Amino acid sequence: MSTQSVTLTNLICLPQLPTYGEKITYSGLEDEVRALVMAAAINRQAGPVLILCASEKRAKSLRDLLEPLTQRPVELFLPMEAIAFEVLAQSREVANARVRILSQVSQKGYDGIIIATPDALKARLMSCADWMAHSTALAVNADIDLKALMASLVEKGYRHQPVVEQSGEFSLRGGILDVFSPLYEEPIRIEFFDTEIDSMRFFDPRDQRSVKSVEEVVLTPAREVFVDSNLAARWTERIKEAEKDLVQQFNGKTEKQAAQNLRARLAPVYAALKSANADEELDLFRGYFFDKITTLLDYYQERPFVIFDELNRIEDDILASDEERHLQFTDLLTQGIVLPGQWDSYLTAEDFKPLFANQAVLAFQVLKRVPKIWTDIHYSLYRTESLPHYFNQLNLLESELLRWRDLGMRILALYDDQAIREKFRIFLQDHDLPFVDTLDLAERPGLYLQPSPLAVGGIFWEERLVVLPLRQALTGSKKQRRRRRSQDEADRYDSAEELSVGDYVVHDQHGIGQFLGMKHQKIGDVEKDYLIVKYAGTDKLYIPVSQFDLLQRYIGHEGQKPKLNRLSTGDWQRTKKRVTQSVQDMADRLIRLYAKREQEPGHAFPPDSDLQRDFEADFPYVETDDQLKAIADVKADMMRTRPMDRLICGDVGYGKTEVAVRAAFKAFCDAKQVAVLVPTTVLAQQHYQTFSERFTPYGAKVAVLSRFNTAKETAGILADLRDHKIDVVIGTHKLLGKSVKFNDLGLLVVDEEQRFGVTHKERIKALKTDVDVLTLSATPIPRTLQLSLVGLRDMSVIETPPADRYPIQTYIVEFNDAILTQAIRRELDRGGQIYIIHNRVSELNELAAHIQTLVPEARLAIAHGRSTDRRLEETMMAFVNQEYDILICTTIVETGLDIPNVNTLIVHHADRFGLSQLYQLRGRVGRSKRIAYAYLTYERNKMLTDIAEKRLNTLKEYTALGSGYRIAMKDLELRGAGNILGAEQHGHVADVGFALYMQLLDEAIRKQSGQVVKEKHTVELDVHMNAFLSKTYIPDDAVRLGMYKRLEQAESEEELAALADELQDRFGLFDEPLVNLLALVSLKLLAMELGIRSIKQRHNQLELMFYPDTPISMPALMAYVQAYKNITIGNQSGELAVKLTLLKERLTATYVDSIKERLKGMQKIAVVD
Repeated sequence: MSTQSVTLTNLICLPQLPTYGEKITYSGLEDEVRALVMAAAINRQAGPVLILCASEKRAKSLRDLLEPLTQRPVELFLPMEAIAFEVLAQSREVANARVRILSQVSQKGYDGIIIATPDALKARLMSCADWMAHSTALAVNADIDLKALMASLVEKGYRHQPVVEQSGEFSLRGGILDVFSPLYEEPIRIEFFDTEIDSMRFFDPRDQRSVKSVEEVVLTPAREVFVDSNLAARWTERIKEAEKDLVQQFNGKTEKQAAQNLRARLAPVYAALKSANADEELDLFRGYFFDKITTLLDYYQERPFVIFDELNRIEDDILASDEERHLQFTDLLTQGIVLPGQWDSYLTAEDFKPLFANQAVLAFQVLKRVPKIWTDIHYSLYRTESLPHYFNQLNLLESELLRWRDLGMRILALYDDQAIREKFRIFLQDHDLPFVDTLDLAERPGLYLQPSPLAVGGIFWEERLVVLPLRQALTGSKKQRRRRRSQDEADRYDSAEELSVGDYVVHDQHGIGQFLGMKHQKIGDVEKDYLIVKYAGTDKLYIPVSQFDLLQRYIGHEGQKPKLNRLSTGDWQRTKKRVTQSVQDMADRLIRLYAKREQEPGHAFPPDSDLQRDFEADFPYVETDDQLKAIADVKADMMRTRPMDRLICGDVGYGKTEVAVRAAFKAFCDAKQVAVLVPTTVLAQQHYQTFSERFTPYGAKVAVLSRFNTAKETAGILADLRDHKIDVVIGTHKLLGKSVKFNDLGLLVVDEEQRFGVTHKERIKALKTDVDVLTLSATPIPRTLQLSLVGLRDMSVIETPPADRYPIQTYIVEFNDAILTQAIRRELDRGGQIYIIHNRVSELNELAAHIQTLVPEARLAIAHGRSTDRRLEETMMAFVNQEYDILICTTIVETGLDIPNVNTLIVHHADRFGLSQLYQLRGRVGRSKRIAYAYLTYERNKMLTDIAEKRLNTLKEYTALGSGYRIAMKDLELRGAGNILGAEQHGHVADVGFALYMQLLDEAIRKQSGQVVKEKHTVELDVHMNAFLSKTYIPDDAVRLGMYKRLEQAESEEELAALADELQDRFGLFDEPLVNLLALVSLKLLAMELGIRSIKQRHNQLELMFYPDTPISMPALMAYVQAYKNITIGNQSGELAVKLTLLKERLTATYVDSIKERLKGMQKIAVVD
């Protein structure tokens, strides 16, 4: 928020504001002016504010406009939507936000601003009194029945999870309860001493570390609808009575099917009620659960000041929605898909009328019209005017400034960027227009320059005031992005997930086996945890968790089970040796290729010019931090003498194109040509439009080369490229033709490199030798990703999503006419468009005919790669221009298309598609401020293969913004490593698994590069000591296994200390086995530093074996032995052995610490870098 912007609203004052029970409307105010007037009214109110908008899009836009104009929080209360009363289409974020808002407004003293839509208010709610009764207040030192508290959390809709990461989850570990109440932004860690709350603190769900202590918290319900155990029987009885009554009305064959439908529909509802499970199914039966109409308004403790953003549209939306829902409901009722009482789950227009009877309501109308619902409204007059669109035409702006000055207006010229301010200041000086550069509010007529993030303005005649945002005037754009932090869920390099029972694994020394789980064993009087791996035949290997780092998940070929190795046969070592040799040969070729590139003389571009800065100031958005870093990386590469080879990785719609646009303009400024290579003709056309709009005002010539060009057009473009009459050319693989000759190519941009075939990639390699290359990828092919990770290619990552981008709501459903119809109609009703994807060209016409019968009013088009070039272009461009509502097509839309108005995707036979392919398809929607929906459908009664089911569930799981890296690695795991590293490597990857293969390749590349690659040293520990993570300390096996792995991966005492702090924070005070475990890990770290290979206890002796390559100073060693008693040295099979005589056989943590002190004396005789 900006204090300057908030103060600015004090200059705007409506002549009349409503009091309680009064409704006043002002007409004629356009959207942007209306936001400023609203803010002025809000800032004069002391209590809470509720704003009603006609659409989600307007609600989000208004939120963005209001945030810098008020110091209060502004939140969205968005709708939960039922698709055909069968599927609840609600994002987790929206569900959590709704529950959080219900909890917040029910607290005394709440004065925030809530923006809602009519649809958001329609769902009937539990009474506020019941909601408060189900909210549990906790305080430090309070006496609590923990068992009863856990039961109440389950009842209130919380989900029990091993680790708490999302709102509405809880976890119990001994005397520590983690719970994420929707009321707070962070989860709470509650530590008990017997039945008393000893402490409470908020913690960060990303790293699970505590951040702030708290004395009191409130645990509100986690869902709007949950099963109250006292009411479950009554609710069940109501539904059964309704089912009985409805079934009795069904007669004949058709009705018999309806009765069957009804039984199948209600089975999961009865199951949820019986198990007291807060299932989504229950949300659709609110009419049977909540006796009286309750809405968000009833939750406020203080009556809110209500604003209707656009009264006419709000009323029209409510009335139209009623009519459509009634038609749909009647049809579904006859099919046995709904019960009559479900109609009462949502408010009707009649229910809306009395909602605001006792509120102060400020309403706006663009056009004055007699209201249809709220007729008790009074009209008032307030003159405003929207600003004209200048689009950088400064001569028009000059005449307006002079006119306003002559009228005695106060003109506030607002800037959010110093470059824009400087450009305007020079313009004013050049035209002898006086101005004042000030932070103070304007009191007298004149022109004032002021800093402000405001993106919109207007003319307010009553106050003789002009609010002029310079970004709008000088760039032609009013858009701005709200800054948003990077998504931590998209941990870009975390490809190793926790092991699951049944997974295939690779042991560094023993080869491929199958993980059977973790087992706690007592051998003699020593207890330890072991990982059990099954090998060929009856062979099993019990691996101490201290050797976890020797085990990796196996990734090979899709659908093929790997051959398990036998223990003690030598087969694995021979396989590994063969693969290592092949990898070394490949590494040698790669190094030569990249070394040649490093030595190639390239062109060093100069630093940014003023023209470049002007060009970038025209960008109509606020760049994300990741974008800025990627742009800086690219420019730094371009200014070096060696050719650039950088990969820009960013999820779909994250702004990779802008990075390429700026790089291209930098090349243009230095009189170099730019080629942009894209995989499809339609994408080429879109990029051509983007580049043309940005470059043409600066005198650059942009052309597009694809199969859409005629022979004459192509010849002309080729000639102009040779003569440098074209600065930027965008094209498909036609750009790779031998007839294409550039006059002075300086930059090659490759969009979605993985979409090009082997021949095209070879041609790209030939082009790469002496020009700068920038590659863009949303889901990088694993080869590209992995070679980037091992340092063969520079990579920049864009993880920050655009503001207001909601995760795409993904549903896996049977292909069903009712769901299909409503999904389409709902998108059409909000003015949107739909993609329907089917991967068989021969069946597209039949599918289109079926869709047309379901939705006769929709305008349909069909597109596929077998269409003639011209027809495909015309169809796609007509769809872009919104001449069609639905595009029924193959995967031609998969790559790069950017149509913000398309926000529903339906994939027919989704089980036939690959994971990355589905991810790319899903990325074609959700590119605007609307919530987008993806329906992945399969045929009814069809059994999905395990791989297909895993693919679809993975896509549903990874809805978080920025999931591209996880998708890339998960796809690799599901479809297998395949041919990603070339045909000759295909079998080798299968032989050892992808992870070990990449490790071997990494080591080989480092060796070939001249780097010293030391053998990976591990320490084998075998001592008489109970050292483990007990199941009572960490109950969940997966969490315990993950913590073992992190302990084994610790590389320093500092990391170990941080892990110890985390363990105590998350799981409580250490038990003895954990104290021992931490002492052993510390001993292991010291042993690694000393080059010790193993530490084994034999009765009262500790035997230390060194690695053969450990540098030992024998004189220093002899001096060490003489200095300490009970130490001897020896030689076993050519390896140095040091033996320590112990005072006792059973070790403790304290005794291990004393052993460490004695071993530290070896630091002078054995030093490992």
